[in-house]
Amino acid sequence: MQKSLESLIASARAWTALDPDPDTRAATEALIAAADPAPLQLHFGRRLQFGTAGIRAKLGPGPGFLNRRLVGLLAAGLAQVLRVRGASAEAGIVVACDARRGSESFAREACEVLAGAGFRVWRFTRPTPTPVAAFATRLLGAAAGVVVTASHNPPAYNGVKVYVGGGRQILAPLDAEIAQAMQAQESEQAPRIALAEAQAQGLLCELDAVLEAAYLHDIASRLPAASGPAALKVVYTPLHGVGGAWAVKALEAQGVEVLPVAEQMQPDGAFPTVSFPNPEEAGALDLAFALAEASSAPLVLANDPDADRLAMAARDATGALQRLAGDELGILLADHLLRSLARRQAMPARGGLVTTVVSSSMLAALARARGLEFAETLTGFKWIAAAFESFEADGVVPLFGYEEALGYLIAGGLLDKDGLSAAVAAAQLGQELQAAGQTMFDRLDAIQAEIGVYVNAQRSIWVEGDEPLASLAQVMRKLRQSPLRALGGYPVERSRDYAQAADDGLPTTDLLSFETATLRLRVRPSGTEPKLKLYGELRGQPLSNETVAACRARLRDELQAALAHIHPLVMALAPE
Repeated sequence: MQKSLESLIASARAWTALDPDPDTRAATEALIAAADPAPLQLHFGRRLQFGTAGIRAKLGPGPGFLNRRLVGLLAAGLAQVLRVRGASAEAGIVVACDARRGSESFAREACEVLAGAGFRVWRFTRPTPTPVAAFATRLLGAAAGVVVTASHNPPAYNGVKVYVGGGRQILAPLDAEIAQAMQAQESEQAPRIALAEAQAQGLLCELDAVLEAAYLHDIASRLPAASGPAALKVVYTPLHGVGGAWAVKALEAQGVEVLPVAEQMQPDGAFPTVSFPNPEEAGALDLAFALAEASSAPLVLANDPDADRLAMAARDATGALQRLAGDELGILLADHLLRSLARRQAMPARGGLVTTVVSSSMLAALARARGLEFAETLTGFKWIAAAFESFEADGVVPLFGYEEALGYLIAGGLLDKDGLSAAVAAAQLGQELQAAGQTMFDRLDAIQAEIGVYVNAQRSIWVEGDEPLASLAQVMRKLRQSPLRALGGYPVERSRDYAQAADDGLPTTDLLSFETATLRLRVRPSGTEPKLKLYGELRGQPLSNETVAACRARLRDELQAALAHIHPLVMALAPE
């Protein structure tokens, strides 16, 4: 709802009166002096909403952007909600941050406010990978974890992820409770204790060295190396993020020769060598590919800036480097883990695999082929963690979960995606295949010869403007009113609106699914970026005398042709 100019200025003055940051106070004063209602509405006429794992937005003053005051409110709101829920202040709250602009200041703000609320604070003093913070939350039995990060978003963004019991992301209604507590305290100044004083009072404990050793030991225990692995050269980049030193240590402990991309190894929130610090994006791995070609390395591994995702490229039968899609890497890692458990005679009587509704159907097919339980969840690792917990309650041992957006979880030490342990698993698989004279694509062929050939692809429709959420909602509304009747020239045989409850027990979500006999399309708005995402999957079998690789190439061309037809139909629904 639009506010009047007078109301907006009053809100801005009330906010800045309690803002501890001189930079955002000055920015607010400039907005007030300009008296332009449009930017004032953006900054002070709305509040950020919790998303899939907390809150994420562009930096700036007011409750509509991310800033130090908002992080302090979040910390105060979290502390209040935890106390109401009976959490132990002594158990404490883990606080960590990445290396983005403002991250260290925001993490300090969270520490001081949480200590002021009486909670013990377990603090990482240097930029830390998100999975390490999630691991610490679980290992220490902390009441919660707070990680300041915007993951792979552009440099103008930052955010806060919140973890609760066991190191899993928050679920409803906790997100709404925190938001309500934040709003209720907006007119108050939260008590705080400076870091030095908090440490003197025993409310602040530093974690770095001890947790680093514990985390690396946990990876080694979950992913024991095979005896006598072949030497393997791996090009690695953290894309200017915080995973570099951790990944190098973990990989070298497995006998891998790591060739770091020197220009991208140091944490740098400006991301100077990439236009978009997401390993999925075109151009993000150019420097890594150049180093791999210069060194003849067979494998490229890349973490995103907070190291909770992993991208991989490998050489095919011709020796050319090829990127693997998230679903392809997911099925390779799942197969590798299952074969490793079988070799060690460690496969549980009942094991389970988990993926999301927008990921490939391959994992379900692999579970059927190997006699395992399978669960499909909504998008986001909070739902994969919930499925792991449901498995455990039913006597099923969760083994592996993944989502197509490069997120992988090898069960054991934590309940969130982990790009570092995934990098170790990928390198182990590379060692095994190199020793056997095979490529990653040879192994993918073998898996698909067993379960069927699947190809997946995505398209994104970016929405511009000041109110992208409203524009995305309009597109989804139009698709519901006039659903697609055909995909790639074939009639839609099944469709589903995931906003309507069904008997599979999944919570409702803003997702539409359309399926022909062999082609599946799922459409949803992104939870972290202003875009609509189209997820296509085509499945088939090799023709007579056709290899699996040739079949996969043929299906990939057919899927791209279908998406090229579908994309403009959906894009036409977006407002201009």
